Amino acid sequence: MAQPLISERVAAPLREVLIEVGQWRRVPAGQPLFEQGEHCETMWLLLEGSVCLGHHDSQGEWRQFRLAEAGEWMGCAACWLRESHNLRAVAAVDVLAVGMSRAQIDAWAAEDPAAWRAAMESVVDALAELQLQQTRQAVRRESLDALGRVSEWLLDMWRRQGSPVRFIQRKKYVASQLAITPETFSRCLRQLEEEQCISGAGYELQILAPDLLRQKARPRCEDKAAAARAGA
Repeated sequence: MAQPLISERVAAPLREVLIEVGQWRRVPAGQPLFEQGEHCETMWLLLEGSVCLGHHDSQGEWRQFRLAEAGEWMGCAACWLRESHNLRAVAAVDVLAVGMSRAQIDAWAAEDPAAWRAAMESVVDALAELQLQQTRQAVRRESLDALGRVSEWLLDMWRRQGSPVRFIQRKKYVASQLAITPETFSRCLRQLEEEQCISGAGYELQILAPDLLRQKARPRCEDKAAAARAGA
């Protein structure tokens, strides 16, 4: 049952070890996979569902860092360095994850160094790819206004889910991830609906005009460059 759930992007030796000795956990929506400040004993591979990664600020408000999707690793750095988690991981929907403790990792390294090395290289590759993607997104987001950020987020969810786009987390958490206020997020959604880019209500939105959303999600520098070329 477990084997087909683990992506083939995970090195075969690691898949086999996870199936054999991995710690399998189902976490209901709204419950934590791990807590901020909790000593990290295990690195987790998310197999099903989505997990909100963030923290509560000094006023107790949730500040979301990102939404982890199936196939992503979590807690690897803290596990490897024997540190505490910097973020809280909360299931956005019911999730299934499989983990491997640092003690299991060390025992495997001593027993089969070659297989362990190949496995860890696959984990590092996945983490490096994710880090690069997050950096690109952060740099791009800095060049977008609020409407552009919301448009880009809608397009990203549309590519993942199709239409309708379903909110699997509270809207204020999405706003936090986009570094805008919940009021601004709602105002942008209303504007996009008035301009017939989207339609719907509540937690489902139909994407009516993806091309218009792409235009709104263009960085300001690209618009200026296009205007300069047009005026040349």
